[in-house]
Amino acid sequence: MAGKTGLGTILKKGAVAIGNILNVTGPSMTRDTVDSTVLADNAAGFREFITGLRDGGTVGFDMLFTKAGYEAIKTDFMDDDAVAYSIELPDTDSTIIGFSGLVTDLPLDIPINDTIKCSVSIKVTGAITVS
Repeated sequence: MAGKTGLGTILKKGAVAIGNILNVTGPSMTRDTVDSTVLADNAAGFREFITGLRDGGTVGFDMLFTKAGYEAIKTDFMDDDAVAYSIELPDTDSTIIGFSGLVTDLPLDIPINDTIKCSVSIKVTGAITVS
């Protein structure tokens, strides 16, 4: 089966699409491990681990600057409460990745010879859903 490009991917804040998205990365989930090595019963000399907490990681995206788009994301940056987001993929299953997050970075890139862009980072809080 052939892969699929990201063309057609939609990033939403609640039910509203965020416009002018150039790319999306993440969520970059990780999982902690906890050392559970028992010294008396460890004849092989290797550490042993159990699973710890999961971390939803970060979702990042670049968007072309528009005043309205920037203000919408800035509102989330200024808010202390997590906001619901989703990534709708253009695959045959119409996969939707849902998460709540906090905007942590909102830098502007203003080059001389290119378009003005925002590179946004959202820290995922809680579980990620796939439907």
